[in-house]
Amino acid sequence: MLDNLRQHRYKQIPQTDRILEKNREIDRFLSSTDDKEFLMIKVGLILGIAGACRTDELVNLTVDDIEDVGSSLIVKIPNTKTKIPRIFVVTDGKYA
Repeated sequence: MLDNLRQHRYKQIPQTDRILEKNREIDRFLSSTDDKEFLMIKVGLILGIAGACRTDELVNLTVDDIEDVGSSLIVKIPNTKTKIPRIFVVTDGKYA
């Protein structure tokens, strides 16, 4: 009951609603913008979301860190803030 009162008092939007709205905005951006103009931004967005990458991790990525295996990409993040290399996969156009 207290949570309900707090929510109405501060007119908070539940966290899941904000996350779902962001996902819809991302999907809309990826599907509706022109690749000629926004391809680099789209790639950075997909890699950043799929790998939960920090800005410096994306900036330091090289072509050698990404392996194309048909319908999937294997991405290696060798230099992380925690000094533990990370690997993630982007498949079938899915970014999360």
